Amino acid sequence: MTQPIFNRRQQLMFGQVREDAEVDLLLLSKLDSPKRAFVIASGGCTAFSMLTVPDLKVDAFDISEAQVALVE
Repeated sequence: MTQPIFNRRQQLMFGQVREDAEVDLLLLSKLDSPKRAFVIASGGCTAFSMLTVPDLKVDAFDISEAQVALVE
């Protein structure tokens, strides 16, 4: 069983999240030749969707090392 991720005060940090990359892709489409995007890694849906934008470099970061490893 996976243990929930807690912060130093032993409070749960993460819940279940539903990513909607369509919103981010719509906003990117309104920019003139975007070159770089910084996103929360989460489950990777948004980061991977942004890779479909030509010439866009995507940096994905997350406080959870497990999420970063998943996206890598």
